[in-house]
Amino acid sequence: MTIKPAEELDGRIAAVFSDDAKSGDAARLLTEVKEATSAAELAAETARKHALDPLLSGDDLKLARREMDDAAFKQDRLQEASAKLAERVEALKALEADRRMRAEHERVLAERDQLAEAMERIANPIVQIAHTVRRIEICDREIGRLNATSAAKFGHIPLVLSGAAPSIAAMFQEGVVWDAFIAVARLQSPPVVSGGAGAKDKLRVKRSASSPAAV
Repeated sequence: MTIKPAEELDGRIAAVFSDDAKSGDAARLLTEVKEATSAAELAAETARKHALDPLLSGDDLKLARREMDDAAFKQDRLQEASAKLAERVEALKALEADRRMRAEHERVLAERDQLAEAMERIANPIVQIAHTVRRIEICDREIGRLNATSAAKFGHIPLVLSGAAPSIAAMFQEGVVWDAFIAVARLQSPPVVSGGAGAKDKLRVKRSASSPAAV
């Protein structure tokens, strides 16, 4: 059995009120329903004028009145469908926007959690590096003092990072990087470091009145 256009339109209208409907489909259907509504309004007016023709009588009048009522009903129904579809389009757009926002929220939250876990894993190594940098700073000051007073007699002492790999040397030549690690060292207690038999359990930079001042 061939589906009548009106029945097909009714089925499609019902479909856009399902849970998996898309706003784009609803918007395209709304355009079709508005066009059908305009056509129904014209048909209803034509049927009305025909039914009101004073020359009609008997069965012709009854038929014309039924056609007028049917055309008016179709017009009213399509107008109501158009209004409901307009609301549905906006509701679907809002729902889809919420879904996109939720997906974005979950993506950023997952990335945040991964980065937080990564920072947690590298926190102790960063502190270890920071305190090593602090000790290097102190040692280099002592090297500078000794080179100025006893290098001729006992030999020149190279700075700690003078023989470091180019990548390490380049990184710590940047003052901002160096100062950042020094700041971390001042804020954090020296980390516990593991060692072999006979090694000390902790390496700490002791601060006293005799220690060189930090820069």
